[in-house]
Parts: sequence; structure tokens; C-alpha cells
Amino acid sequence: MTDIRVDIYGEIHTTADRNRVEWAIIDNHRKKPYDFLLCEELGPYEHHTAKAKDKALKEKMYSIGPMGLELSKKLGIPAIGIDDWSDATYAKDIKDKKGMAVNFSRSFYIRETKMVAKIKKYMAKGRCAVMLGDSHLRTTKTKELGDASLIWETFKDNPEVKFHRSPKREID
Repeated sequence: MTDIRVDIYGEIHTTADRNRVEWAIIDNHRKKPYDFLLCEELGPYEHHTAKAKDKALKEKMYSIGPMGLELSKKLGIPAIGIDDWSDATYAKDIKDKKGMAVNFSRSFYIRETKMVAKIKKYMAKGRCAVMLGDSHLRTTKTKELGDASLIWETFKDNPEVKFHRSPKREID
């Protein structure tokens, strides 16, 4: 049996679902410790020390909430951002008349390309827990998000990677 090097946890950005993921990560960390926590919500930033995490918490250097930083402190491991927050990434998203994005396939592809690269980089360094929005684990094409997730396509057949999809997911 192959050892799991990367557990990828999808969540739908609600408190309840994020708590579910946090407890799953803590439980799996107790069984076999992780070396890194990779999080969408931390953007492009990496926080390897307690001092760096405290500074990031103080300066609110996260998008959804502080869970990734707080959890990495609890586990005693680095918190690694895997997302892209540059304006250029989102510049060509298609918006409706009210300014709401209706097609973000381009930005999702760019972001997922960077996520895959970060996961591969840290997977080579040690055991990883990855926490991200479940839509980044979609297995099907949608008109809003484009093709099946690049993360899914890249790692679906890798025996060292395990996916933990949200039971509340909106997209298969």
C-alpha cells in the first residue's frame, strides 16, 4: 500500500464546513504528522515561523479567514499560501451588467496552475495537508469555471494523493 503524501481537503467556505476540514486535518495529523499546511486563503504568502504567522494574523493576510494560520500554529508546521491574488489574474473574468463575474474559467485556470505547482513543490519536501475551496476539485466542466479542475486532472491517478471532497459541494 502506498503512503499518502498529500491530503487535499475541499470545503465550501462556510464555518461549519471549514470546521469539518480542520478536525479532519487535526485527526490525520495525529495519526501521521504533516510537514506543511497549504491553503488557498493565504494567497501567495508563505509563513514558516511562529513570528511570521503572528504577523500575518495581526495584519489579516488571508482572504476567507484566519483558520489556516491558526491551524498551522496548532500543528506546529508552516502555513503555505497556494493562490494568486494579482489583479491581472482576474482582469479578464467575464462580468454581467451588475459587475458580477459570470465566467471565471480563465482566472480559475491560472490559479489552479499555480496551486498545482505549489502542491508539487511541497509534496517533494514532505507530507502535506491542502485546504481549498471544493470548486477547485471539480471533476466536470462547467460554463462558469471551465474544464475539470487542473488539480483533479493532475493528481487523480497519483496513489500518494488523496482527495477529501466536501459533502456539501456544489459541483461534482
